Amino acid sequence: MYKSQNKKGFSLIEGVIATFILSIGIIAIFSLLTKGLTQSLDNTKNITALGFAQEGVELVRVVRNNDYIKDSNNVFSTLDGITGGSGNSQCRVSPTMISISGVYKLTVFMDCNNGDGTNANPYKLALSTADAPNYYYHHNVGSPVAKKPMFWRRIYISKPTVDSREVASVVFTHAPTAGEWPANMAEIKTKCTIQNGCVFSQALLQ
Repeated sequence: MYKSQNKKGFSLIEGVIATFILSIGIIAIFSLLTKGLTQSLDNTKNITALGFAQEGVELVRVVRNNDYIKDSNNVFSTLDGITGGSGNSQCRVSPTMISISGVYKLTVFMDCNNGDGTNANPYKLALSTADAPNYYYHHNVGSPVAKKPMFWRRIYISKPTVDSREVASVVFTHAPTAGEWPANMAEIKTKCTIQNGCVFSQALLQ
C-alpha cells in the first residue's frame, strides 16, 4: 500500500531570515577587510613619513659635514647663519640639483623663514604626477608641474651647547594647521604623535 510522505521545505519568511543573517555576515566580513586595508595604507604612509623624517635629519647632517670640510673649527657656520645661532622652528632642507661648470650635481638646499610661519608652501613634499612612470617626491614651490602634496616636513634646530646642535625633523601625513605644528623643540613629543598623523626623528650633532 502506497503511503504518502509529507515533505516540508523552507517558507518564504524562513528564506528572508536566512538571507538577512547571511547578509549581516557578509557585511561584517567586508567591514573587517576594509578596516584592515585602511590600517595597512595608514601604516604604509606612516613608514614613508618616518623615512622622510630621517632624511630631514640626514640632510642637516650633510650640511654640517660640508661645513666641517670647509673649516673644521666652525662646523655649524651654515646652521648658525640661517637660524641666528639660537634655533629656528620652520626650516626647509632638501636635496636639489645645481649646475657646476655645466654639470648638474646633487647638493643640499637649506632655508628658513625666521619662524614667522608666513611661507608654508616650501615644506610640502609633493608627488610629481607629470613624469609618469618616474614618480618622485620633492618640495612644492609653486612649479607648474602637476603635483599632489602627500607629506609636510619641517626641520627644527636648537643649540643646547656651544659645541652641539639638536635637530628634529617633523613630518605630517596630512595638511597641518598652524596650531598643529610644534612651536618649538619641547612641544614635538606632545604634538607630533601617530594619533595626530605625525612622526619625527631627532639627532644630536656634535
